Amino acid sequence: MNRIKRKRTLIGLCSFAILLFLVIGYAAYTEQLKLKANYNINENFSVKITNIESTTLGGHAINAEAPTYTDTTATFNTKLYLPGDYAEYIVTVVNDGNIDAYLKSIDPDPENAVENESAIKFSLSGIKTGQSLKSESTVQFKVRIDYDINVTEQPTELNASYDLTLFYEQGEGTVDPGEIIVPPTENKTADILRAKANGDDGLYEDSYESGRYIYKGSNPKNNIKFNNENWKIVSVEKNDTIKIIRSSNVGNKPWNESGSKVWSAPASLNTYLNNTYYSSLSNEAQNQITAGTFNIGSVNPQNVVLSDAISKEKLTTSNNKIALASISEYMNASSAGNCDEPILTCSASLASQNWMANILGQCWLINPFAATNEIINIVAPNGNVYYISANIEQGVVPVLYLNSNISITGTGSATDPYIIA
Repeated sequence: MNRIKRKRTLIGLCSFAILLFLVIGYAAYTEQLKLKANYNINENFSVKITNIESTTLGGHAINAEAPTYTDTTATFNTKLYLPGDYAEYIVTVVNDGNIDAYLKSIDPDPENAVENESAIKFSLSGIKTGQSLKSESTVQFKVRIDYDINVTEQPTELNASYDLTLFYEQGEGTVDPGEIIVPPTENKTADILRAKANGDDGLYEDSYESGRYIYKGSNPKNNIKFNNENWKIVSVEKNDTIKIIRSSNVGNKPWNESGSKVWSAPASLNTYLNNTYYSSLSNEAQNQITAGTFNIGSVNPQNVVLSDAISKEKLTTSNNKIALASISEYMNASSAGNCDEPILTCSASLASQNWMANILGQCWLINPFAATNEIINIVAPNGNVYYISANIEQGVVPVLYLNSNISITGTGSATDPYIIA
């Protein structure tokens, strides 16, 4: 497993590997057979791993390598980037011999595991010591890896591994397999929302970024309660996080009191949102947030169209828990069609079909004005994108990412907003 260099962010990537051993014994007096051992004690006693499936990657989690298996081993190598990331795998074990078996032991046994302070949490479901595995039968169980959502500091160890041994032996088990159920993988909130795309909800695939979905129009069904307040969903991201924006501003503040246009320096508004404002949220709300990437590149709305603005925004990024909307997110929220003119020319004409215009009037955007130092883009009261000095007070509308593992109820309408369960 490759070493991962520590990032300069407060919390960063962890790489985590699991090696699962399937150890086979024929009778109570036989010795444990080790990894890659021949278990030719009786050719009719055959318990083995036959499949691994990566079923869910939550948040920013990825498979560093495709899961692999042999008859007696299963290996997963997962990269978890931020607290709240998780991965789930289903492992299939088959008894294709003619002798009944049972699971004599799991080492370490998750039921007797001592809670540790590791940032990485490991869990099993659907399997239990004493479980029968009769001849010509199959069992499936779920392995889950979590990057603890409550972690607030960079873990000291960025690479971790976990060895798990399952010891099957001839005999009758004390636990019927029917008594153990693998919890189903719930439909992710992101998938539930994506299923509503191109319908009456106003959700459409982003024409500039495949796999990302955005809400458009004057009144889409994107209302959501967060921190017991009214917010709206901006987008469903490719990594299953949900980007939301507050439905009203939290007051007027300078973008940066010093006048500098560097958001990540940090600008005073960056500090306010990720410290003072974040601390004002309920503990429940804080646990629902995940840090994410905000595109903060400079844009000159006088001479760029939307596609150019997106490219320029992505030239510079910042990882934050809370930030502001970008020019392209504001422009993309209009259902009036894409304007071929520069943003400054056409943004106001598109505002009547743009739900964000009702929220962002006289409020800051995250992107500096490219042509001049110490100038930041804003949305004017008429919905036009304009620009103003960074040290002047304007409205502040927080934007953040919700964890991919949240659950929601409701329809997203103004009278029945999504509720985070």
